[in-house]
Amino acid sequence: MPKGIIYDKSFKIIIANLYNSNSMSALNIEREYGVGNSTIYKWS
Repeated sequence: MPKGIIYDKSFKIIIANLYNSNSMSALNIEREYGVGNSTIYKWS
């Protein structure tokens, strides 16, 4: 049984680009998209 949500590769790229371009903070991405801080850091 999977432990968490499995995200599409294109979604991961979008989230990483938002964070890396400094257009959104990790906290705002977490609130808006429901992706945890540690996950955002791993993807970027």
